[in-house]
Amino acid sequence: MEPNEPPSPEQPAVRMPPAYPELSAAQTRVVEQTIRCVDEICRRHPQLGSAVIRLLRTDYKNSSIHRLLPVPILGALTGETDPALPLCVLSRLWWTGADIFDDLNDGHFDPTRVGLSPGQATIAAVACMGLLPSALVAQQVTQPTAVRNAWIEQIADANLDAADSQLADISSAVDAGSVTDVLRNYAGRSGSACARDVAMTAELAGVTAAEVPLWREFGRRFGVLRQLANDRKSLLRDVRDDEDLANGTRTLLLAHALEGSTAQGRDEIHRVSDRARTDLAARAVLRDVLTHPDTTERYDAHVVEIGRQLKSTLVDLAAPSRHRAAVEWMIDESVVTAVCSVRIPT
Repeated sequence: MEPNEPPSPEQPAVRMPPAYPELSAAQTRVVEQTIRCVDEICRRHPQLGSAVIRLLRTDYKNSSIHRLLPVPILGALTGETDPALPLCVLSRLWWTGADIFDDLNDGHFDPTRVGLSPGQATIAAVACMGLLPSALVAQQVTQPTAVRNAWIEQIADANLDAADSQLADISSAVDAGSVTDVLRNYAGRSGSACARDVAMTAELAGVTAAEVPLWREFGRRFGVLRQLANDRKSLLRDVRDDEDLANGTRTLLLAHALEGSTAQGRDEIHRVSDRARTDLAARAVLRDVLTHPDTTERYDAHVVEIGRQLKSTLVDLAAPSRHRAAVEWMIDESVVTAVCSVRIPT
């Protein structure tokens, strides 16, 4: 890898923590346990089970090790990691449904590759995001009833937050020129799922009632940071393949560009952004605007500050350990892969 090239998904940008091999092993186990979970829950519903497994096997986005956040957090709180695996299975199911909905909404769903029609995929995605997670919680009979009830509430809250934020994004209710508005939308669309996972992990660990909201907020902010890392992937593609520019996505980078512009400049950015959906020349112009040093410096400073706040919160919530170090690595890795301080192709 050349010094100015972005890190690939296979090569972490930040030196891996001692617990990384354990995380990697957990990732393999979660994949296996998710298939078994679907087989068991859907044993009387073979059509649904088959459709969900097709989604799981074709959802390449679900390979991120950062979606195993419950593992190191439970380790940091209790010293154990295995009890967090069902929560990672739940998260894998939910993200599979969410990723498929994104593909359907953006027009990127490929029925031939997946082996399902859009209608079939929609039904399976709905099951992944609500029905199967609830059924999985019901199976956790070794957990106290109070914990399982709290988990059901976390699932419902996350789904409501995500649905509301997704609707706001689709309906243009999000002000593209407001950093605050865009961050709020990120917190709902991506942050809600991480908030759910972390809060459920904290409840599994038996933290106090006062600490659960603190962990939930930590998860929400981590989810925002992961969305920023995901945004960065679009910028690293050829401008012709930049999905965010083609879809008119209201990204945090766009919000920083708009907030840092004059009134006339903002009007021009809006016009170019509208044309960029179908006009490659306009898309290239918008890419240049978004990657102007004045914009990227403000943006990168914002990303770094989000990471700093996350690590500060983590220090307050968990004692030093190899597992906490793994969470800190996830934060650092996310910051490095989210900032714009490496070469962007034109």
